[in-house]
Amino acid sequence: GGEVERILRMVDGVLLVVDAFD
Repeated sequence: GGEVERILRMVDGVLLVVDAFD
């Protein structure tokens, strides 16, 4: 895992939170 993987995982978590609020 590199920097890109870490960022993608963080974005995926944000999307989950946004989906939960929607």
